[in-house]
Amino acid sequence: MHSIHTVNTRSHVMLEILRDHYGIVESRMKNEIQRMHVELIEILKAKKIDYAGLRPALVPSMDKEEAIFLFDSSAIDTGLYGRKIFDQLLPLLNSRSTQSILVGDLLGDDQPLIYEILRESLVLS
Repeated sequence: MHSIHTVNTRSHVMLEILRDHYGIVESRMKNEIQRMHVELIEILKAKKIDYAGLRPALVPSMDKEEAIFLFDSSAIDTGLYGRKIFDQLLPLLNSRSTQSILVGDLLGDDQPLIYEILRESLVLS
């Protein structure tokens, strides 16, 4: 069995939700994860992508240089703002390097407070 490389799985609750909702026992869950992993490796292989080569992007490391890019989705004229952002961002990345891109939204009842926390916490460059 190949090693499974993951990004931030400790905070991902979907497997636990599925396990609890459907009453899946641990051994069955493990078998399903392994089956899906084999399927993923085959799909990547068909696309000439070596899964083992993705390890640097998938496994957290303290010696990596990381950056966060924040975008104001209200400044984009569509609810499908992710596509517009990636259309601009991806061409700027080195196609010969391995990248890991995590996405998400910062939403809450008090958006001005969220902006203030970001201003206090981030180092702009």
